Amino acid sequence: MASERPADPVGDGNGDGLYRGYSAALQPLVRVGVTGHRDLADPQEGCRLATEALCRVLTVLETATWPVGMSRSATPSVTTLGYRLVSPLAEGGDRVVAGLVLSPDARLSSRTRELVVPLPFQLDYYRGHDGQPGSDCSTSPSQAEFDRLRSAALWTRPLHLRAPVSQPQRDAWYRDVGKYVVDHCDLLFALWDGLDSGQQSGTSAVVRFALQRGIPVVWIPVARQPPSEPATVALDHSAVPRLLTGSATGAGELRGAVDLSSSEAHAALVGRRRDRRPAQEFLLEELAKGTCF
Repeated sequence: MASERPADPVGDGNGDGLYRGYSAALQPLVRVGVTGHRDLADPQEGCRLATEALCRVLTVLETATWPVGMSRSATPSVTTLGYRLVSPLAEGGDRVVAGLVLSPDARLSSRTRELVVPLPFQLDYYRGHDGQPGSDCSTSPSQAEFDRLRSAALWTRPLHLRAPVSQPQRDAWYRDVGKYVVDHCDLLFALWDGLDSGQQSGTSAVVRFALQRGIPVVWIPVARQPPSEPATVALDHSAVPRLLTGSATGAGELRGAVDLSSSEAHAALVGRRRDRRPAQEFLLEELAKGTCF
């Protein structure tokens, strides 16, 4: 029986993006995955923080002076990097970051910018149709926002070609799309309140999966509109973007996040050197020195 999943629409599972081997560590497009809460208390502030974080990440990569042992020469790059946003366009954080594909900010507007939209399941069920709300577009204004961003995307494709028939199946397919985003990004931007909801398909689950895969997470702390979902773990944080790295397999390890300028953070980054792609490793080293966030 043929699989219901379409062929990989991104087509970059073998390394397209930041990395194509040691002879060309930096490529024109940085792939930025997106996850975030739907019920942001202040989407405008989230957008401001995400914009600053993206600009700083791109600047760090563009001005890289490579450490001894890297294949590129120790000369600052003159390449202007673009970015590809990988977002399912759920309400809230997904759309806040996806909107950077249309940002008028002069630091971003001159770059090559792309948006790709993997969906967990059938578009009509996700968006809604014939005046009916969808699973991720609860109102007419939400549908209009979805359509506006989707019109700027290179493609929109479901991972599963039908609507879910049960809540467990729906949750599983949301989990699939979160994993897809992680598998097709170089960095994950997470508009996250720092709480572990314990769900298998929520924002904290996507953050945990990214860390397990060795994908750096740019954490943008956000507040949520009440009532928020019950949470079991809170991270000590200030409202500025931070970087999460390492392998997080449970609540205790999430609680152990440390400041980027600390010796603990530097040791954690250096300890995973062999597991990372060269461009990611350099970025993390720079971030650990406190030069980015």
